[in-house]
Amino acid sequence: MTPARVAFVSHNASRSGAPLLLLQLQRWLLDHSDHELVTVLLDGGPLEADFAAVGPVVGPDDLAGLDADLVYLNTVGAAPALAVLPDGPKVVCHVHELDYALTHWIDEADRDRLRHRVDRFLVVSQLVRAALERCVGVDPGRVEVHYGFVDVAAVAAGAPAPAASGTRVIGASGTHVIGASGTTEWRKAPDLFLALAAAVERRRPGGEYPWVGGADRGPEIDGVLADRDRLGLTDSVRFVGEQPDARAWFAAFDVFALVSRDDPFPLTVLEAAALGVPVVAFDSTGAREFLADGCGVVVPYPDVEAMADAVVRLLDDGPGRAALVEAARRRVRADHDLGVAAPRLQAAIESVLAS
Repeated sequence: MTPARVAFVSHNASRSGAPLLLLQLQRWLLDHSDHELVTVLLDGGPLEADFAAVGPVVGPDDLAGLDADLVYLNTVGAAPALAVLPDGPKVVCHVHELDYALTHWIDEADRDRLRHRVDRFLVVSQLVRAALERCVGVDPGRVEVHYGFVDVAAVAAGAPAPAASGTRVIGASGTHVIGASGTTEWRKAPDLFLALAAAVERRRPGGEYPWVGGADRGPEIDGVLADRDRLGLTDSVRFVGEQPDARAWFAAFDVFALVSRDDPFPLTVLEAAALGVPVVAFDSTGAREFLADGCGVVVPYPDVEAMADAVVRLLDDGPGRAALVEAARRRVRADHDLGVAAPRLQAAIESVLAS
C-alpha cells in the first residue's frame, strides 16, 4: 500500500493498558509498514521517550495544523482532539472504555463528534461494543472487535524470580500468594481486593496479598489502608505501587484476582495467562470473554465470597488448575499475541485509508 502519514493521539503517556498497547502497535508498524508515524500526546507520562523512539511526538497545540492522512484516536479520552482536528484526515477510534468513562470521562459534545467524525471504531471486547452502542449511539456497522494483546514471548521468556518487597521475598515462606494489579481508583476496586483477602483468610489463613501498581499512599488509597489495618491485615495485604517489571510479581502469584468493577479488557489477565498464573474475575469485565470455556474462573459481580471460594478451589485442585492454566496459555498464544493481533489492526488501518 502507498505509505501514509498516520497520527496517533493518546490521552497520555502513562504506563497503563491503552498507551502500552498503542506503543506495541506502533513498534509493529515501524517494522512492518512504510507508513510515517506521528504521536500526539494530550498529556505526558513515563512513556514519552518510548513514543519518541518510534517517531516524532507533538503536543495538543499542534492538532489544528496536523498534517496526516489518518488520525488514530487511542481511547475516547482522545476525543477532545476532534474539536480542533482539520477536516481532511480519516479517523479511527480505538475504544478501551465502558459505561463509566463513556458517560463521565467525555461530554456530550465529544460523544457527538465521535458519532459524526469517526470513520471506524475498533473496540477491545464485545462488552465494549455494547457499551459504545448504548452510551454513544454508534452505528454497529462501524464497529469492529479487536481484542487486546501482549507480546507473549517477551512476557513469558525468562520469567523473573519471585519479587522482593523490602527485605521480604514474595512467596518465599511457602504461603499462598493471591495478587492483583492496576491503578487504585474506584473502577479497579482495591476495596474489594481487601474484602477478598479477608474472605480467603477466613478459609485459608496465612496468605500474602500484594497489589501491584497504582498508589501506595495518598488520598486515593488511604481509606483502604485504614480498613486493612483495622482488619488486622497490615502484614499480609500490601499495595506496592508501580514496579519497573510487574512480571517479577505476577510470576510469584498462585492466583491472579481481577476484582475490577469496570474493566474493558485488562492486559494483566493476558500477562498472567502467558506466565501460567490462573485468573479469577468478576463478570462485570471484558476479561470474561478471554476466561470463558475453561481458561479461567468468572464469578458474579460483586460476590467476594464466591471469588474467595474459587480462589481456594484453585489452590486445592492441582489437576484442575493445571488444565485451566494450559487452556489459557493456548488461547493467549493463538488469539492475543502481538504477532497475531497487530497485523489485524494494521489491516484495519489500511482498510480505512483505502476506503
